[in-house]
Amino acid sequence: MWAGLITVLLLLAGCSSGGGWSNPPRNDPAACVSYCQTVYQRCNANPDSYGDCGEANRNNQCDKISNPELRGACQTSQAFCQNRSAASVCGERLNSCMASCN
Repeated sequence: MWAGLITVLLLLAGCSSGGGWSNPPRNDPAACVSYCQTVYQRCNANPDSYGDCGEANRNNQCDKISNPELRGACQTSQAFCQNRSAASVCGERLNSCMASCN
């Protein structure tokens, strides 16, 4: 049961994690802005890379959860993650990245 709960939490974290967005150069504002814009363009150019949702789906992680309630929660969060557009996800991450440049 705990493994299922942990899997659901990891899926949710995967959908919100920044991946390459997490380490902008904060000590140089111009470099930070440039970094954020570059990663944003890379995110939009390859929408399959903007989160762990696609990978989680390919690995069928939700199917490995034996508790039906937890499996359903996992599948719901996975569907939400996968149905978000690259523009939405990449835009949110760009805003967050740029905010860290100040």
